[in-house]
Amino acid sequence: MQDFGKRKVRETVGDEKENDLEQLIKKLEESSALFHTVFEQAPVGIAVGHNEKWIFDPTSSLPGINSAFEKILCRSKKELADISWMDITHPDDLQADLVMFQKLKSGEIDSYSMEKRFIHPDGSDIWVRMTVVPLKLENDIFAQMAGLDGDEAPDETGIRSKDFKHICILEDITKRKIIEKELRESERSKSVLLSNLPGMSYRYSYGNGRTMEFVSEGSFRLTGYRPECLIKDRDIGYDDLILEQYRQARWDEWNKVLSRREPFRLEYEIATADGSRKWVYETGQGVYDDDGRVEALEGIVIDITGRKQRELEINRLKNHDYLTGLNNRRYFVELLSDEIMRDPVVKRAVLLIYLRHYNTVNLIYGYPYGESIVKELANELQHHVRDNILLFKISADRFCFYVRDYEESNELICLCDLIRESFNKSVYFKTIGGGIGIYEIERDVIDPEVILKCAAIAASNQNNTLEPEYTFFSKEMEARLLRKAMIKEEIAVSTSRMSHECLSLAFQPIVSLDGAIAGFEALSRYESENLGCISPEEFIPIAEETQLIIPLGEMIIDKACAFLKEIESLGYNDIKLYINISIIQLLRDSFPADIYRIVKEKGVNPSNLCLEITESVFSSNFKAVNERLQQFRELGFSIALDDFGAGYSSLSRERELNVNYLKLDKHFIDDLTSANKLTIVGDIISMAHKLGHYVIAEGVENEVQKDRLCGYSCDYMQGFLFSQPLVDTAALEFLKEWKKK
Repeated sequence: MQDFGKRKVRETVGDEKENDLEQLIKKLEESSALFHTVFEQAPVGIAVGHNEKWIFDPTSSLPGINSAFEKILCRSKKELADISWMDITHPDDLQADLVMFQKLKSGEIDSYSMEKRFIHPDGSDIWVRMTVVPLKLENDIFAQMAGLDGDEAPDETGIRSKDFKHICILEDITKRKIIEKELRESERSKSVLLSNLPGMSYRYSYGNGRTMEFVSEGSFRLTGYRPECLIKDRDIGYDDLILEQYRQARWDEWNKVLSRREPFRLEYEIATADGSRKWVYETGQGVYDDDGRVEALEGIVIDITGRKQRELEINRLKNHDYLTGLNNRRYFVELLSDEIMRDPVVKRAVLLIYLRHYNTVNLIYGYPYGESIVKELANELQHHVRDNILLFKISADRFCFYVRDYEESNELICLCDLIRESFNKSVYFKTIGGGIGIYEIERDVIDPEVILKCAAIAASNQNNTLEPEYTFFSKEMEARLLRKAMIKEEIAVSTSRMSHECLSLAFQPIVSLDGAIAGFEALSRYESENLGCISPEEFIPIAEETQLIIPLGEMIIDKACAFLKEIESLGYNDIKLYINISIIQLLRDSFPADIYRIVKEKGVNPSNLCLEITESVFSSNFKAVNERLQQFRELGFSIALDDFGAGYSSLSRERELNVNYLKLDKHFIDDLTSANKLTIVGDIISMAHKLGHYVIAEGVENEVQKDRLCGYSCDYMQGFLFSQPLVDTAALEFLKEWKKK
């Protein structure tokens, strides 16, 4: 065959360069020899098939059947060449093999593998893993060398239709199949044992050896060892199955209960025959002879792995947040306590992330939406976890980074910047908003709850913005928060009892252009037993934040109407009283009826009451606010727009405002001494008059301001030039004296 191959090559390429050709043929022969060696020594069976038969032609250069193939099928190459592979295929596997072979032959598939059985000459079965692929000879020269005629060369698919040759690879998997069968039988046996015996009962001899004299069939299910393996420690002793950390403790417990003749109970872990671990519960008691000496131990060992796993899962849930899978506050507190006690010198810090609007988002969009944002945010924040930076979820709306062993505070700021980037990755994070509080743990602070509190104080001590800001904790910050909490508590107590002792009003006169007293502005004061006098700039925002402004505002209106009643009883029926109203009060549905009820109860004229609102109230809902103001005007009240020009610019919509008075903000009055700003004040007053509004100038403190306001025909003025705020009795006396002038 080799001479034939050489001749074919020479006939193809001619006699030119014969020396080069000889070298090529030599390399080809060496390559062929190497291939045949590998083919013959392969650990898997390999054979070349021709349609439904295997090829064995000693004169052909094409490999036929290797030794491993013969060994697997227990047939010689000649025997295999004389029969079809279908003849020795197990009948139950033949149809599936034929279907796949036809698909391969037709080019529908490129190869196929299957597990099947062949029949040995003695009639026994052998399981194999068989892979069949087409044999493609694409070079005409080598096709001729292989003994193929030119007109039988492969078509464009590489597969012959009439003369289909293929490679068959076999791997003996009989042992694996036997093992699989044994495993199935073992599982069946375990199932039977499980239904009949809950555990392993035993009897220990209590001599020097302490070996088992009896073991029930349940030992196999529990330990993986048959009873005979454990009895007398034939293969292994039961003590050897117990994990080392429990062995001595188990016998110590046995000795203790035996001395008291008490039952034995203990939970521990064992290693089973397959190397797995199980939690078991052992209970037993001693068997005593007539002299009271222990002669044996009897008991039962029960598998409690399932229960222990549930306990571990419960403990896991105790230490993890169910939504994000992060460690929770409980775990953080335990970890921090342990680390501080173990190494108090290490530099540590806590960064607490407060999701400011989480509850609002839940109320508007539903809890699933809010939770989805939190889960996504948790995934983003986990990108910043390092060996010395751990992440926890300590409550529904709070995450916490625990940073240890850092060098300087700038590292914490860098981490905050990364957190801010995580927030900015999604518009959904921005809807929740957040603040970052940083607390660098002091060495004398060892209580984790105090540490979390300090970080939370810093996180909440920020502007109400959606962009997450960071703040370092300070003692002053804590003092402010404590003061705020005390004020909140005192207001809550006062309003719940409708106690007027702490709340008082001061009244600042409002003077008309001709110098007459036209009214008073009621200014609230709060006198705390613990904190002293609290300004309205401090306690009013707290009352608004907690909705306590509703009952507190009612108390203020009640006191103001009582003062107005005194004025009216003195015969001054043209004096107006100006009362500041919160937007929270204004938009409350029952507020018009509530204030009208108080006015009627006090018997005062609604036309002598002017409700003051700040222009910022129009920034939220202009239409709703304006409609509510018109409702008050229809009830007889006047409306004043306080601090005009300080915030929300209402000048462009002034014509639409349902107000009677514009109170110019003090900063305009302060500018009256500046020549280049005089025109602005004059223009505002002029425009207000053209639109039918009266103008009140606030904060008039000197004659220059007064004279210039008079020059601009400002209707009313208010400020220290005329009087500071006065208590009710002083205000009445001031009114009487002023009227005499």
